[in-house]
Amino acid sequence: MKRTVFLLCSLALLVSCNPPEENLAQKELPLRNITLVSGNRKLSIRAEIARNDTQRTLGLMYRTELAKGKGMLFVFEQETPMSFWMKNTRIPLDIIYFDSQGNFVSTLTMNPCLWDPCPLYDSAGPAQYVLEIPAGTVREHGIDSTWMLEL
Repeated sequence: MKRTVFLLCSLALLVSCNPPEENLAQKELPLRNITLVSGNRKLSIRAEIARNDTQRTLGLMYRTELAKGKGMLFVFEQETPMSFWMKNTRIPLDIIYFDSQGNFVSTLTMNPCLWDPCPLYDSAGPAQYVLEIPAGTVREHGIDSTWMLEL
């Protein structure tokens, strides 16, 4: 009996030591209004800015929602071919790659990764800025190669 109680208590302690996944999510980063433009069309996004390796690595992992009109802008030191994945990301996202001048490079819709290995979502060319927004936003606003990120 004592052994059973000890095992149950040990198991309860082990379970309580693992934080719930929502606690693993990165706290909201500083927000900035960013604008995408194409001719006379504009789209404003309230974006969290991920500037360092830790912020970029965690990104939107473990988040359970991303409101319409919000996103995360990943800022890199230099322009290079980019590859993102959806490991531990719970929500579908549109990703838009921009070069160092804010010119559109490519866009993809990314779905949550359900098994390993997670698929990679590569830019069509070198990029320095990467914007993740709720899935469907690109289609809804007709975002294509005529759009730019205002820097």
